[in-house]
Amino acid sequence: MNWKLTVGLVCIFGVLKKFRPGTPFLTPYLKSPQFKNFTNEQIYGQIYTHWAYSNLISMIPISLCIDWLRFTPIIILEALLLSVTWALLIFGHSIFHMQLMQISFGIATSADVAYSSYLYSVVSKSKYKRVTSLIRMATMTGKFAAYSLGSF
Repeated sequence: MNWKLTVGLVCIFGVLKKFRPGTPFLTPYLKSPQFKNFTNEQIYGQIYTHWAYSNLISMIPISLCIDWLRFTPIIILEALLLSVTWALLIFGHSIFHMQLMQISFGIATSADVAYSSYLYSVVSKSKYKRVTSLIRMATMTGKFAAYSLGSF
């Protein structure tokens, strides 16, 4: 496959995976009586902590799986886990569901290493600077578009 097509597809994926307009408003969403109605103690003590632990615990197995399975299955796993994260956030109602949401997001965050390093295995060394800037541009474009849309 042409390296430009591969880079383009990965950059589109980067924009889409970072397009999360609800992220800045996650805590108000969880606290709101209209939506989830959790307390600060529940949010910060029982829900958000699971992201850090799951990210830490899954970092080494994800890195080993990248070496054994290569990048594509891990990138697909990341996409699936991000979908699970948002499904649990929207349809989950209990603390347990929100903990599962944070665990899936923590594992997806640790799988982000595969996305960041995949293109370096596809392109020649002379294109590393260009690929790096394109990857960063894609993720920042997704964040910018999401946060701009979320602020309206």
